[in-house]
Amino acid sequence: QTQEAEQLGLEMIRTAQSIIVNHDRNLPSKNGYRVLDDESVRDWQPMSLTTLAVNLQERHGLLPKVEGYEDRWLNAAELSALPGIGRSTLMGKLPAPFALYILSARGLTPPEENLATDNLAVLRLQTNIVSEPLVASGNFYLFRLIEIQATHSPTSLEEVRPQVLRNAKQRQAYELLVSDRQRWIDRARREKFEDVATELGWPVLNPPEFVQRPMDYFGREQIPEVQGIGRDSKFVDRVFEMAQIIAEAGGVESASPGQRIDAIGLARTKRLAIVRIDEFVPITKSRFATAAVNPAVQQDLARTLNLLTEDPFSPEALEQRVGFVEETPDETDLDAESTANAAN
Repeated sequence: QTQEAEQLGLEMIRTAQSIIVNHDRNLPSKNGYRVLDDESVRDWQPMSLTTLAVNLQERHGLLPKVEGYEDRWLNAAELSALPGIGRSTLMGKLPAPFALYILSARGLTPPEENLATDNLAVLRLQTNIVSEPLVASGNFYLFRLIEIQATHSPTSLEEVRPQVLRNAKQRQAYELLVSDRQRWIDRARREKFEDVATELGWPVLNPPEFVQRPMDYFGREQIPEVQGIGRDSKFVDRVFEMAQIIAEAGGVESASPGQRIDAIGLARTKRLAIVRIDEFVPITKSRFATAAVNPAVQQDLARTLNLLTEDPFSPEALEQRVGFVEETPDETDLDAESTANAAN
């Protein structure tokens, strides 16, 4: 089923690219980029990604999800934190991360310390033209930049005053919320979750199960994306601290409400998440055996075993860490010691 889903995804990506090429075929080009301000194409409009998704549904029977972020600017760190696409990489011979690909867009100055964007410039990413396809965890992505702006220092305080005031108010409200977390915990233990969620302005979420640090295919640790929360290492680590306490208490049924419920601040979104663990599945031998066939897991196990089998106090390890050099007695000392032993 996984292979069939992946094949369908590839077919839909190819169809999407064909539709886009056909829509943009009359646009003139210069130095590899499309010329969008030419008089000959003044009536041209970018194809709506929603329209593209509907076309794909008509041809393949599956409606792709369309997300929009038109209401805010995103920097490189925020791009990497976006659900799904934030962890994606380019398909093809240049498997660069999503955020780095965007930094190669025409009109953005690549960071001097990262020359990788020079290679990506050959892909000619620009505003209003749909991107090259990206992939992450079996999902495929396309995007279009609406507007870009290179990082720059504001020319005056007035330029950033509204943003500064908004950020200050949000931070102040968030800090007050976190300082009052114990009250929310007590209420969550006494009242219905739905009532507490309504007052906080949150829906009640029931995210699918997740692990603390999944590995990608190359054996790199990832922060899991929790449905409705996003990627938040502090949130995930606190949930697993609670899970460990619950396991030591004998499971969810035996744990007290105080062990199962907590309030966790989400600094990125400036919200307070009230968490209740209703299910916790510890790793078992059978689950481990199933996971161990994953190449990424095998690679991680091999790396861990290599670390464990190395003697940290061997002369080689000590020399590498602290420059230790083992002293060797000269031959005269060895002869004298041997003679003395023989005499004894």
